[in-house]
Amino acid sequence: MFSEYPYVLALKECYLSSRCSSCFKKSSIKCSSCNRIVYCNEECRLNDSVCHEIECEMYRQGCEEDEYLILRMIIRVIIRLSIDGGQPKEDLCENVPETIVRRCWSDLLGHRDEIIHSERHFQQWIQTKKQFQRLFPDRFQRIDLLEIFGKLLINRFRVGIFENLFEGRIAVGWAIYLTTSIFNHSCQPDLLQCSFDIVMRLKFANDQQSFPTTNQQFNQLTVSYRHQNDFRLTDSLTYLSTRKQRRQFVNFFFFNCHCSFCNDDLRNRYLEALTNRTCQTCGDFLVLQKSYEKTDEFHLICLGRRKCLQAGFIIQTIKLSFIEQIDQYTIDICEQKLDELEQILHPKSILLLQQKEKIFLLIKN
Repeated sequence: MFSEYPYVLALKECYLSSRCSSCFKKSSIKCSSCNRIVYCNEECRLNDSVCHEIECEMYRQGCEEDEYLILRMIIRVIIRLSIDGGQPKEDLCENVPETIVRRCWSDLLGHRDEIIHSERHFQQWIQTKKQFQRLFPDRFQRIDLLEIFGKLLINRFRVGIFENLFEGRIAVGWAIYLTTSIFNHSCQPDLLQCSFDIVMRLKFANDQQSFPTTNQQFNQLTVSYRHQNDFRLTDSLTYLSTRKQRRQFVNFFFFNCHCSFCNDDLRNRYLEALTNRTCQTCGDFLVLQKSYEKTDEFHLICLGRRKCLQAGFIIQTIKLSFIEQIDQYTIDICEQKLDELEQILHPKSILLLQQKEKIFLLIKN
């Protein structure tokens, strides 16, 4: 596993008065000036003092009625750039060899040309620009706000805080991780996101994989953005069709997904729920299909990829229990469920990866 600390981060507006703006942990010690932002302790307040200076002024003006998350992140980036020029003086990465080049702010792509032609992004930009004009009419005239806006919107990661089993993982804000942003998307990623606080933690999907020794190998690693909002799939057998998924990527990130998982809808479904059972007619691996009559029943079917006559027939019905919300189970129960799933699911099944991720989070906490 390796990790990276954020270059900039900001809480959603609804969490400003209940979570520390420096570490995102629950807190109630308010900033004495704006009486809006809270911190855990004096150390967190000092760590955030420079970045908070302008937004503190903003909240002293009584800005309560709007969502200013993007605006505040832009302000925090501007302050960081004025301090380090986009090249952090401290190493934000841990367990990454010094031979691997760290990224800086200038390495991020802003996609400004695409943003002005995207209705969704352009409307967000117009709203943010109006907020700047209203709150700081003469302050940021010489700064390319659109470029910063684009880099934030395209390269941001949701920060999911995992505090206890009962609340689960809650998305409370955004962060920019400079080096992690180099990794392209893949629906069968090399790296799994296992973060439970503001630190981006990544572990290899294959436990036997060794750490890359060159920058080229490191830059070719992949992560999955398919379910970044939910950490992975909420429903174990839910998947986005190739066409829908590609539209989402194009509309938001401005790129097509060309990974092997998205080659076609059939392969998408095949790899998502692949089992280690084979069809006696064609020899291809069978896949799981949820039964709509009983929630704990699943059908083993052959997709007919080899023109098998068994396609469309239920070959076997089995009962399985997936780990959905980890706060419902103890570690022993989760491990027992995982053992049962490993008897059915193929080692390369996306479903099996999801289950392992959830147990990893449970053990870490």
